[in-house]
Amino acid sequence: VAFPNVATIGSISLQQNKTLTKLEFPSLLTTGNVSLVADTALTTLGLPKLTKVEDLLLSTFDAPVDLPKLEEAKNILIAGNVPTLSMPVLAKATELEISGTKATGLAGFGALTTLVNLKVNGNADLTTFGFAALTKVTTVFDVSNNSALDPCLAQAVVTQLSPKPTQVTIANNKTASC
Repeated sequence: VAFPNVATIGSISLQQNKTLTKLEFPSLLTTGNVSLVADTALTTLGLPKLTKVEDLLLSTFDAPVDLPKLEEAKNILIAGNVPTLSMPVLAKATELEISGTKATGLAGFGALTTLVNLKVNGNADLTTFGFAALTKVTTVFDVSNNSALDPCLAQAVVTQLSPKPTQVTIANNKTASC
């Protein structure tokens, strides 16, 4: 399904569409919320011009998440099956949670500098961490239960944060000594 002429919309919400394989908004610049949950046949998600979203909830589908122009978001939750993640110009968000994905790396968040909460949990294939520009996580920094991730990569990001988050948890990742 394609919506080629939509530049702004209040929200996009789709749940449990078992036959939807493609969703494209090639002209969409801004929206309040994007919620795609349990659209298990979805293999193509096209939001190439999206620059601003309030809440982004992407869960349980097999499409890569590539938002090359996204600059601003409030809450981002990405969970389940998503094979790759990239938001290369996203600089600031409130909450970023990446949970149970099939992603092997998070280098696609290279411009992100500021968060309130960062939670990266249960991503069994994750081997690289990224977040090279991240300098501020105010409250929660939680990187746990990522069985292939060297915890030293997460610890290195914590050392570049100032001030340190209120709560730092780096646990149950790959065994390593930092």
